[in-house]
Amino acid sequence: MVPKKRFVRWAGIGIPAILLEGGVFAVLLHLCYLIAYHDLLFPMALCLVIQVCFFAGAFWAGKLARGQGRFGPMCILAGLSLWGTVLIVMHYGPLWKILPVFGDTLSFSIFMILVTLISWFVVSKTRPGRTGPL
Repeated sequence: MVPKKRFVRWAGIGIPAILLEGGVFAVLLHLCYLIAYHDLLFPMALCLVIQVCFFAGAFWAGKLARGQGRFGPMCILAGLSLWGTVLIVMHYGPLWKILPVFGDTLSFSIFMILVTLISWFVVSKTRPGRTGPL
């Protein structure tokens, strides 16, 4: 039962902090760029869902990293989290006229998938106590 208590404690501290951070960021976007709150609701909710999922998955990935020296799941989680968040920023930033139009989302998606897979491969071949990545 100890892992459940640890996860509840982990989530009880981190998830409210993520939600507070999202709220503060939404208020700052509203005040600095005069974006209406109803326009912020959907993209901020998406970003917060991505961050909460990453945070919850990080507990499991951290257990694997500490217990078995497996860092691959954390690479996959981080890559997916960054990919989703940047896609949201690439879409909504130009619509709100606070960022220039970035490159196309397909090229970025291919790039992120490749970088995530390469980092997973390199990190999965690395074990604590070994010298060198392979």
